[in-house]
Amino acid sequence: MNAITRRVDRSKAPGDGPAEHEDFFLGECMATSESEHSKIPINLLRNNIQDRATTVAQMLLGLLSDARLRHFFDSDDRIGSHIESPLLLVQAITDWIDSDHTEALNLGDEDRHYQSLKDPYRAKNAPFDSVAELQLVHGMSDGLYDILRDHVTIYNDNPAIELSTAPLERILYWGLPAALKDGLAPEALLPGMPVLARKLATVRSLGAMVPMTLSTLQQIITQSGMGQIIDSQKLGRVFSDSSSTTWYTLVAEGRMNHATRRIRAVFQASEGQFYYVRID
Repeated sequence: MNAITRRVDRSKAPGDGPAEHEDFFLGECMATSESEHSKIPINLLRNNIQDRATTVAQMLLGLLSDARLRHFFDSDDRIGSHIESPLLLVQAITDWIDSDHTEALNLGDEDRHYQSLKDPYRAKNAPFDSVAELQLVHGMSDGLYDILRDHVTIYNDNPAIELSTAPLERILYWGLPAALKDGLAPEALLPGMPVLARKLATVRSLGAMVPMTLSTLQQIITQSGMGQIIDSQKLGRVFSDSSSTTWYTLVAEGRMNHATRRIRAVFQASEGQFYYVRID
């Protein structure tokens, strides 16, 4: 993520000469850009290519299995309900966009969760049109949505995480769990995670001198003593050396005194077109 912050000061008193930046208001602004190619493409859960759907499901499961999120699956939300496990929530998201009306795990009617609500509706059975639509999915509490919305996307159609643009937390906490050998749970990563995190941070700090590539990641995994638990073929599906980012989320915020204006937009660079703009 790239960020730019600018402060503008018009504190010069009248008569002291022309104020610098006199065409600006007193205040500050900040802008950030983030690649959509480093996020989880949730619409691929509906993909007919099973490897892609499985990879995305494993990424979501790795993210949601973070111990810090455990309370969302143990306690009721503000409307008095909760979903029992990360696996069931991943399945609920899949059921929302797949083409049938049957629950993937329980073989029951997937609409039953929605028809029992005060204002009933049905599962969409079509791709997400926005990330905000996740709030309609069974088991998606406000707290979980606030976390997920910054890590998922509807714009990217490739499940592989771009190593050149992905934050380290995404590589560590939902990329690597999806690359574990069959039969291993995310907890298998815990013993080697501190060493791996330090080595990755060191490489990332070197920037262009040591680019973050799939080969570099594989070497760091081996040096961290985790080579025996990572499937190299899965690693190649989960991560990509590509740096051809074309989708970006742009966020700009300006503040003056007690007033704040925020703009969020999604930009397609190769087309030079905005696909989403919201001003608050």
